[in-house]
Amino acid sequence: MRSYTGGAIGSILGLDRTGQMVIGTATLNVNFASGQVSGGIAFPQDTIDFTNLGRIDELHSLARDGLIFGGPTIMNGANFIGGTYTGQFFGVDPGNDINSIAKEAAGTFNANDGVRAAIGAFGVQGANMSLP
Repeated sequence: MRSYTGGAIGSILGLDRTGQMVIGTATLNVNFASGQVSGGIAFPQDTIDFTNLGRIDELHSLARDGLIFGGPTIMNGANFIGGTYTGQFFGVDPGNDINSIAKEAAGTFNANDGVRAAIGAFGVQGANMSLP
């Protein structure tokens, strides 16, 4: 498992939201063995959950020469899937250890909770990890 942290920027429209740009924090958790991806974004008044149904898309990753990931989003704890996120891993350094690959990731998201809607982008950097 590798954890990533970083920032996000987005616009949120709807009840009590004007569409003004807001800045938040982003997290991403990746199990490269199983391909599972999860995480989310925390804005001052809203949250976007990258559900644990997220996956690394191996087929499209091979075609794009990079690891692509994506999955569904849930906004503000709604009880339904309200959008999607997608992104790609970057930052291959020369070397043979596990920390030399997929050092960063960036992507876009959209979400809604039935009352508000959000759209934006995120960028994260990975913490070093070790093999068991």
